[in-house]
Amino acid sequence: MDINPIISYIISPELQETLYPLKVASFIVVFFFLGFITWAVFKTMWIKFHILFDLVEFLTMRPYGVKKVNKIWNRAAEKVRRNDQREYKHALVDLDKTLDSILRKSGNKGKNLEERLSQLTEGGFPPLLRILEAHKICEEIKTDLYYDLEPEEAEKMLAAYKEAFLCLHAFN
Repeated sequence: MDINPIISYIISPELQETLYPLKVASFIVVFFFLGFITWAVFKTMWIKFHILFDLVEFLTMRPYGVKKVNKIWNRAAEKVRRNDQREYKHALVDLDKTLDSILRKSGNKGKNLEERLSQLTEGGFPPLLRILEAHKICEEIKTDLYYDLEPEEAEKMLAAYKEAFLCLHAFN
């Protein structure tokens, strides 16, 4: 069997002229899908989750987000030390929100922090009982503007949140 006639037909100007519209349409479709894929990758969190977060963790040698949690906790600790009740109540509520965010991002299901905490065990998360108490107090603070929070109680809550963040490897 001779292959030369097949090759000469494939490279013939008649076939190339017939296939030209198909080639143009194929290039348009390919560039459309490449553009869509590029848009989708940058619009979603895929790059952050799979490349940026890993790169930051590799370069800093600690989990992504630790710096932000450290900053929030240090700010809260400073407010508790100042002994201004209004300020440290707000700071403790911020710590509660941060813990909720960390648990949500780590895959714990639930509508709120209490439901996410109910999935944990004290064996796997030692500060569980103290965090549940601190969370209840934060809920009281949110609902009752005149809730009286003693500085010693605020210090205990601060220590519980610090232990929780350490346990979740979100604090350095």
